[in-house]
Amino acid sequence: DLYDLATSNPTDARNSWYRIEDEGAENQAIYITKFDGQTYFDVPLIHLTEVKFIRAESGAELNLPATLAVAIQDMDDIRNRAGLSNVDPGISQSVLLTMIRNEKKRCRWGVKPQNPSF
Repeated sequence: DLYDLATSNPTDARNSWYRIEDEGAENQAIYITKFDGQTYFDVPLIHLTEVKFIRAESGAELNLPATLAVAIQDMDDIRNRAGLSNVDPGISQSVLLTMIRNEKKRCRWGVKPQNPSF
């Protein structure tokens, strides 16, 4: 369940992006509040966070010392913005890739693609 993943860490500042109505009821609804109060033209086309995710995942896939260091720094930047701790500098490639992909899901959850055909 994406909501459970997105809110799995109680200290994550991104938890404030969600609102639940009728919690526990059959008609429970989860709302995304990430873009509340923004007009269509104020929503960014691409976030710096997305650029960092792309670079981090690419660096982790290359699995070279220099690219892993950049990937870890990018993840630290993303996690620090969310109020989370730094990544362990000795993290393995496979664990880092899983972390990157899960963090990406947490940040993207609730963002509707602009063109679903892509």
